[in-house]
Amino acid sequence: MTLKQLLSKSPYSQKELALRVGVTESCLSQYRKGNREPSYSTAAVIAMILNCELGIEKSKWDFARKQP
Repeated sequence: MTLKQLLSKSPYSQKELALRVGVTESCLSQYRKGNREPSYSTAAVIAMILNCELGIEKSKWDFARKQP
């Protein structure tokens, strides 16, 4: 699942998620659009906040919802 897909199902707005992750809204927008890739540590923080597992697919970060 891409960050864009995940964010659309998230209770957070892009601005709220950016604040929680510690990046600018512009930076998160670039991640969401696929124009930039977050570092491992940033991707891990995003996954933790959105309660997801983090993986790699086709050399890009892939986020998957954790199963209850």
